[in-house]
Amino acid sequence: MLELKDELLLEKSAMAQYMARMSARLISQMETLGLTPCCSLPQSYEELANEELGNFGVQGEKQQELEERLKKEQEEKERMSRLLKAFDEERQVQSAVLNAAEIRNKELEERDSRATETIHRLAEKKTQKEKVLEEAARRATRELMEAQAKLAQREAERKVGVFERLFGRS
Repeated sequence: MLELKDELLLEKSAMAQYMARMSARLISQMETLGLTPCCSLPQSYEELANEELGNFGVQGEKQQELEERLKKEQEEKERMSRLLKAFDEERQVQSAVLNAAEIRNKELEERDSRATETIHRLAEKKTQKEKVLEEAARRATRELMEAQAKLAQREAERKVGVFERLFGRS
């Protein structure tokens, strides 16, 4: 039974200390905010209140450090975000330049293809004209040779005719 009472006493003491700590925190937070608490802790809990006030100060410093760290991390995140945005914009510019170059290259290839096709077509026409001209030259040469042969034959006939007339065929 004595043990049960000791346990209850320890439990109530722990509960009282917990409540005192919570009260001390609340009072110190109110004072930090500039509010006047409506009550105060008994003198016996003054040491506990001072300890909590010290803890609160340490927690405040830690919180301030964490806030500063968070601010630095946020600034770093914003800097990285701006850098990423700049990289993305640069990538878009390079992509646009590359696309323009590809379009220009395609246009030049098409122009080259059309020029090659035109040259090929003109070369075929030239070859055909040359064949026609060669055939015409052969035909003209043949006709000239035939005409020369006929002329020579007529000349020969005329000379023979002249000699026959002169020397008479009797």
